[in-house]
Amino acid sequence: MRALVLLCCFAAAIPAQAPQPAVPPVPDALRQYFDLSPDQVDALARLNDGFDHAAYPLRQRMAQLEQEIASLTAEAVPDPMALGVRYAEMEAIRRQLKDNLGKLRADARGTMTDEQRARLDRLDEAVRLQSVITQAGCFRLLLTSPADSSPACAELRKEP
Repeated sequence: MRALVLLCCFAAAIPAQAPQPAVPPVPDALRQYFDLSPDQVDALARLNDGFDHAAYPLRQRMAQLEQEIASLTAEAVPDPMALGVRYAEMEAIRRQLKDNLGKLRADARGTMTDEQRARLDRLDEAVRLQSVITQAGCFRLLLTSPADSSPACAELRKEP
């Protein structure tokens, strides 16, 4: 009986470890596009793993804050101070995640050659052009265009 009590006390003293997200392997298409070496693949996987492990508790806290805000907002007389504190914490977490992502990107670029960074810059430019590409496709200016009934095209064709 004494052993059972000690075991229970010991188990209660150990903090529960939340499961951490698994890092997917670097996709083959990405390896080929950038012509990544095995060392670069490992470095990118480690960087992403580190980011995910750091971001996981922050995202959990954000979800908890969203629940707390919903609960506080549902009260007959919401406490503006309590809401403000939670919104401020959410903003601090958002900024921290943004900073961490910027560091990840800089570190990832640091693992690349000049040619690989130029390819990454082309992808960044393509992302910036995505809305223009969608619009051009909806107006049938591109070889491959989205279906006329797609939500993006329907939204573009609405009368002002």
